[in-house]
Amino acid sequence: MLKEEITRRDFLKVAGITAAAGAGLSGCSLLRVGSAEPRQFDILIKNGFIIDGSGSEAFSGSVGIIGDKIAAVGKLEGVRADQVIDAANLTVAPGFINIHGHTNGTLLSHPEGMSSIMQGVTTEIGGQCGGSRGWKVGDYLDTLETRDIGINFATMVGHGTVRSAVLGQADREPTAEELQRMRAMVEEAIQGGAVGLSTGLEYTPGNFARMPELIELARALKPYGLPYATHMRNEDRQLLEAVAEALTISRQAECPVQLSHLKVLGKPNWYKIDRLFEIIEKASGERGNLHYDRYPYIAYSTGLSIIFPGWSKEGGNKQFLERLKDAALAEKIRREVQVKIDQLQSWHALMITSVRNEADIKYVGWRMDDIARDKGADPYQEAVAMLLRNGGSVSTVGFGMDEENTRRILSHPLGMIGSDGSALPLEGGMVHPRSFGAFARVLGYYCREQKIFDLPTAIKKMTSMPAEKLKLDKRGRLETGYYADIAIFDPAAIKDTATFEKPRQFAVGVHHVLVNGKFAVKDGQHTGTLAGRPLRFRA
Repeated sequence: MLKEEITRRDFLKVAGITAAAGAGLSGCSLLRVGSAEPRQFDILIKNGFIIDGSGSEAFSGSVGIIGDKIAAVGKLEGVRADQVIDAANLTVAPGFINIHGHTNGTLLSHPEGMSSIMQGVTTEIGGQCGGSRGWKVGDYLDTLETRDIGINFATMVGHGTVRSAVLGQADREPTAEELQRMRAMVEEAIQGGAVGLSTGLEYTPGNFARMPELIELARALKPYGLPYATHMRNEDRQLLEAVAEALTISRQAECPVQLSHLKVLGKPNWYKIDRLFEIIEKASGERGNLHYDRYPYIAYSTGLSIIFPGWSKEGGNKQFLERLKDAALAEKIRREVQVKIDQLQSWHALMITSVRNEADIKYVGWRMDDIARDKGADPYQEAVAMLLRNGGSVSTVGFGMDEENTRRILSHPLGMIGSDGSALPLEGGMVHPRSFGAFARVLGYYCREQKIFDLPTAIKKMTSMPAEKLKLDKRGRLETGYYADIAIFDPAAIKDTATFEKPRQFAVGVHHVLVNGKFAVKDGQHTGTLAGRPLRFRA
């Protein structure tokens, strides 16, 4: 039974199922097996409303699984199985693929991937925003091969990681020899299984890279059709210029592009969304293979240091902290920080989510202006003091995006869904709620309640689109021969419960999740089974 009573007609409307498809007359095969020779499945998921990930309409049917693969999809009659799941009134979809996450080393300490798996995510893509778990991607994936992990994991190679290995935190262009070393490292990462190259051009040391360097490294992607994924150089005042840079890099390197967590940050810039779409739609029409991803919230999350100028962070964290203490630089730094605050409208837009200094723990969950008021200090001076007390390690959530723009970005055909978070356990400190609720929020709030797209479209954005972009073999669809990564949920009840005040809360409405043919979640509870795998691009 549904947790909320709805009629069958209402259910079909919620799920985006036509009358013909709902009757099993569209998009499904008919498999009859005589009683004398029954077809044997390990697992049979029957009576579900199947959304195969392609964007096609849902249809009534069943999914048969043998081992780690889908063996049949459709009207399966007269069959038997070792395990049978009755998915009546539930949606059966491919497991969700988080195309933009920061689950890098997290799986070594928390292998279950709980915050992701409990909302139906079966594959995490790490190595984003220029930072990967080293540049020897093959070595890290080899390490994961020796571990039991609860979700599948693939990774990009981070430009910032590569640059640091060659140039450290220096603000300079590489020599010809250094650039070739960096190019060779990117190529080695691809041979080791990386699914793309990511940049973090607002972060040190990525912000020191000029366009020729980025074009040369991105050229390593061309032979394989892998994407250049970029946290662009700017997401507020110079957003359009940053998009132009990303498109130029992609065009000259002749590789696909993925714009990371696309946003229009800061109220003074919200109007730019029309021009933004004009630019990316024109580029997509001319060249194709341009996409972006976005999480379903109006707040971002990153370090407090992001509002400080890039030049102040040259040389690394120690030098950054020394510059914050330099009276001769104080006014120049303050002026540049104020430009960022003006985009956010006020210091109240920044909420502290993590600190290292014990005396500052009381301020976790507070807004920056309220902390300054409590301490009788100027907000800028308190931000500097807090960074110094915490060795530069202060995390924030920043409220800077517009809700209507968020709807438009999520619903656009070029957009996919990513959390920009990590697969985390229930216990721990304050984080952005996206780690626990991004995919459930898309399906519950934006699809069911706001109706910005239908369910097949929402599912496509989090399954087949990322799988195809990253060339993940036999993932992202419910098709015969594909791996049995499957999410079974109630479309009338799926919902995120994580909030900015209480973020570590699991989503609800997800009944079962299978990873490579094994139940990671059954009847809404984690089974303890760790059936995930490291996924490699095969060059």
